[in-house]
Amino acid sequence: MFQVASGDSWASSVVRSIFEKRDASGLNTTHKPTAVFFVCYVLLAGIILINVVIAVLLDGFIECISLEKERTAKELDDAKETALAAVRVKGVMDPVLMNVCRFTTQEDLHQKIERLFVTLDKDSSGTFGFEELSTGLKQLSFDSPVNVQEDDYDMLTQGKSLCNEDGEFDNNQFRTMMEAEMKRYALRELST
Repeated sequence: MFQVASGDSWASSVVRSIFEKRDASGLNTTHKPTAVFFVCYVLLAGIILINVVIAVLLDGFIECISLEKERTAKELDDAKETALAAVRVKGVMDPVLMNVCRFTTQEDLHQKIERLFVTLDKDSSGTFGFEELSTGLKQLSFDSPVNVQEDDYDMLTQGKSLCNEDGEFDNNQFRTMMEAEMKRYALRELST
């Protein structure tokens, strides 16, 4: 029956010998009920098999579409996350700058920067370098911790061009650095 349902030479090899019989005169006669059975069987089996094949193909197609939609959604989410991460990029001094940027006049700004300079200059030498800046900023309380690394210090000092020959800030150099960082901070805030 499987050979008949699959259509694999069913008419010549299998069925014809069943529903055709030779009568006494030597002529081939067809047993009509058997022929009707096999024709109906082939039609029904064909419809069922076609439906099964179509169902399997559609299932594979739907699964492929679902995987593609998931992959596309994941790519979009990743792209959005990357775009948000680019917007969320913060400077190392941002917690400090949030406080310093709340000024009303130019004089108020200079006083805030001066107070910060005095606070960070732990040895009261009038200058401070990487170690004093890093230690001093860690000791100050901000919304998020400020952890300045050597690379950050090099960027803040513009390759140490804002420092004296010992690699330290004086008050004016520190103010110049803070004003440059405030400009970058303002641009970051405007882009979000």
